[in-house]
Amino acid sequence: MQNILYGVPISKSKFEHATQLTKRISKFSVLVDSAQVFSELEDHAKREGIQWSVFLKVDSGYHRAGVDPTKPDAIELALSMSRSVYVNLEGIYSHSGHAYSTSSSSQIIDIAQSEMRIMRELKDG
Repeated sequence: MQNILYGVPISKSKFEHATQLTKRISKFSVLVDSAQVFSELEDHAKREGIQWSVFLKVDSGYHRAGVDPTKPDAIELALSMSRSVYVNLEGIYSHSGHAYSTSSSSQIIDIAQSEMRIMRELKDG
């Protein structure tokens, strides 16, 4: 495997293992969902001499993980990540886990359309 995304927001306790994977795999990407984790990830990269491949995790309605796309902090974090020499911001990422509990295809479509709207609004700033 040469392109892997660690599918949950990374925490500091996972940095060492993720560092080893970053060094062994052509493209190992992680999700970041807060300014604090980004700062810690950047500090770790400086010490290790690596560059992280990162997606900004966006909350699309489940409210379990991700930045709040309606807050200015989300754009500020994305801009900080894009300016970092220790991070390659690959893009924005969301997962509408709340779609699993739906009972109809129309509910799934509604959630998917909401997720697309949220992501577009964030992208457009």
